This record gives sequence, structure tokens and C-alpha cells, in this order.
Amino acid sequence: MTTLNQSYISFGSYLFPIGAMVKNRDASTEIDETKMLGLDGAIAPPGVLGAQIITVEIEIGGGGDFDPSSTVGHVTYLQSMDDLNNALNEAFAAFEQDYQALTLGYTPARTIQAQKRKFNPAYLEGSARRHAAVSMDFYAQDPRWLSVAAQTETVSGSTCTNNGNMVSYPVITYTQTGGGASAPVSLKVFPGSGSPYIELDLNITLASGDVLVINCDPRQRSQGIMYTPSAGNPTPRLDLLGTMGITNTIGNNALFPYLLAGANKANFAGANSIALVWNDAYAL
Repeated sequence: MTTLNQSYISFGSYLFPIGAMVKNRDASTEIDETKMLGLDGAIAPPGVLGAQIITVEIEIGGGGDFDPSSTVGHVTYLQSMDDLNNALNEAFAAFEQDYQALTLGYTPARTIQAQKRKFNPAYLEGSARRHAAVSMDFYAQDPRWLSVAAQTETVSGSTCTNNGNMVSYPVITYTQTGGGASAPVSLKVFPGSGSPYIELDLNITLASGDVLVINCDPRQRSQGIMYTPSAGNPTPRLDLLGTMGITNTIGNNALFPYLLAGANKANFAGANSIALVWNDAYAL
């Protein structure tokens, strides 16, 4: 294993060496959803988010005067092709791990789920050491950078603040922790705290021990509503969407609520324990 000076850019457990640079971040986003036919849950077309390609360039090795103890410059100086290839193989192996969290050292910490698309090393000659410049592309299906720390709101009518600059999709968990049954489940969000809203009213009454989870992420439509009875396994319940209807006064095709950048208002009911959880979402 070759020890390199480390940067603040990482992919999974791999920390890039100093000399890493993010060359391109395509922050384009598109959200496209189609109404379910008959609103009976029989068809659940997924929402589409525009993907992002992130190009990262790194330098491994270095040139200049020979100094075997030096760690000045891009990385620890590598003096042989074996050392250089070991470092490249270590990086290549780390990038073969399918989707991982790619981070750029932001504060607060934020990540994007990506996978390697391209890994192109170019070998450069030095007078006494070995050096390679590597260009790699990472593909992210979801173009948003999400804060690592999630935010939670449990009081209906409260303000949910998305501190990022892109839309965030909350997950709402309804848990009937005891006692009798609660009223039918409802969720109403005013994105950006304006008057237009998206509202879901589901004809289901939760008994003691029941749990209902609504995931508003458009890429999770097949499991957008999951019901777990007190004695049983989680079951998709998209059929609940057609029972009491969806109200969207915003004018777009969104089936589920979302949070815009800044303040949003959320009303919810249907259990004696409800938590609305989201991650701030960023374009960069």
C-alpha cells in the first residue's frame, strides 16, 4: 500500500490524494412525473431526475528535485513504477464498488451517490520519480448533493427549512404507538411557504403498532407508500392514493409533496407519532 498525502475529496472509504480537482459538475435537474391512470395505484411511473456527470482529476506522484523524505507538493513522491502502479491499482479498486458516497469536504458535510464511469490514467516521466495524471468521470443518477445530517420535524403546521438550493423529498413515518385507532392519514405541504400546496389523503386508519411510511422521492414510486401492520411485514400500498385523492394546486405533475429551498410549511395527521425527515439538497 502506498501512503499519499490526503485531500478532502473522498469516494466511499477512499480518500483522494492532494492534487485532486473537481473539473466539472453538471448541476442540471429535471423532474418529470406522470399522473397514475385512474389514480388506483395499478401503474406507478417513476419520476425522472436529470443525472449528473462529475469529472475529477488527480495527480499521483510528482516531479522536481529528489528528496526521499519530502511530502511537499501534490502527494508523497513516488520513486518507482511499482509504487505508482500500486497507488493507481488501489484507487481503481476503490472505484469499482458500485454506488458510493462522493464527498467534496463541504461544511456542513454533503454527499452525492455516484459510481465510476471512466478511469483514464496518463503516465508522465520525471527525473527521479514517477507521476500519473488521472481523469475520471462519476455518474450520479440523482444530481443533488444531500446533507449528511438529516433534519426532522414532528409538529404539524411547523416550518421545515431546506437550507440547500434545490428541491428535497421528505420521508414521513406515521407510527401508532398505542391506544385506539387514529384518524385517516393526511399529508399537506406548502412548498416555499406559499399558498399552493400538494396534499395526500389516504383512506387508512392506523391501529396500535401500525406503521405507514410515505417516501416522496420520485425515484422510489414503487415503494412510495409502505404499510407495516403491528403483526406483519412491510407491504407497498400505492392503491391508497386513489381512495381519498391527491390535491395539487401548484400546477405541476408532482404526485407527492416536496420541499423547496428555504422555508416550507407541512401539516400532517393520522398517528400519535409522526416524523417528517429530509436532507438539505444542493446543486453544488
